[in-house]
Amino acid sequence: MNLIRAQHEARNKNHKFSEISKCSRPSRPIPDITIGDLVYFYTDRSKTQSRDRYLVVARDGEWCFIKKFSGNQLRASSYIVKLSECYKVLNTISVQRNPRYSQKVYNQESDSDDHDKDSLPGPIRDLPPDRAEPPPFLICENIDDVENLNEPTGQPDNSLEHDLTLSNSSNEQDNKRVLRYHLEFECEPCGKCSRKEIKFNESEQIVIDNLLTKFLHKKVIEPVIHQYGEVLFSILIRPKADGSFRLILNLRNLNEHLEYKHFKMETFKSALELVKNENFFAKLDIKDAYYSLGIKKVDRKFLRFTWKGQLYQFTAMPNGLSPAPRIFTKLLKPVLSSLRKEGYVNCAYIDDILLVGDTYEECLNNVQETMKLFDSLGFTIH
Repeated sequence: MNLIRAQHEARNKNHKFSEISKCSRPSRPIPDITIGDLVYFYTDRSKTQSRDRYLVVARDGEWCFIKKFSGNQLRASSYIVKLSECYKVLNTISVQRNPRYSQKVYNQESDSDDHDKDSLPGPIRDLPPDRAEPPPFLICENIDDVENLNEPTGQPDNSLEHDLTLSNSSNEQDNKRVLRYHLEFECEPCGKCSRKEIKFNESEQIVIDNLLTKFLHKKVIEPVIHQYGEVLFSILIRPKADGSFRLILNLRNLNEHLEYKHFKMETFKSALELVKNENFFAKLDIKDAYYSLGIKKVDRKFLRFTWKGQLYQFTAMPNGLSPAPRIFTKLLKPVLSSLRKEGYVNCAYIDDILLVGDTYEECLNNVQETMKLFDSLGFTIH
């Protein structure tokens, strides 16, 4: 142990960044980095295209990290980017574009996108140097403070503000889906992502016909015509516990192109921690949970399938999309947190909610208040 301690002290003493180091290199100033700063810029080149990439200081709930954006993703986000102070202090990093891809070509690429121009900020070069201060966020010293979902933190959950936008549709049924999700691609998919159609027997075809009729009535899907850039996928059905069937869009190849974001879900262990002697329990299930969240119009062409010669696309979040559990879990988190602040004990796994009460009356009151709140938000409880 003494030998290890001596080696550790010698390493610290002779380290080039130590205060008593013999290294004569002058220390470099450390800039202040805030949320929204552009910390690095580079051009991602492949055999067929060249895309600008921006590394920006971002946040997801309580955590700060460096996030990679393409130009279109950055303009679609709520970050107002400015050059970081590190460029002004060090003056060693130069932002240069490839002369083969001039600003004119860059603007043509941006104009060709299907984003709604009225809902997006202008090009990056037109942004003012000053920006508003980012909203406050919580930095937890103890990891248990972050992982404990049973206790509200008192901080608003704004981690979905870059993924969801408010709906402004003229369709009455579509307007019930107040929020719409924007697919975040690491690289945009192509037609090669589509899979071959699966053959169904006669009884399975009847099930799919009934499901599609119901989806058309609820505006979950809509008939469309072919367009450039669309991606087609196959559909399949899986039985549910109640004997009905769930229609799934086979998006395995598309999910490989989507950006992955880590998140925490409540587990069976967290539910067991709520159990006490002589408790009363109730279970609620949100009907068509994913279908209550819409998909932005520009992304619907990536969620298409054909059935009996007719082309359809999903207007709501389909089963089979990899970000769906994360989006819906974080969407319900502030709702359940508000109930916990009122003293109601609950635990949720995506669309299944467990309610707990010390007495029958407490559990019944928990059920009534939870159903009342979810009904006011537009959800349907089984």
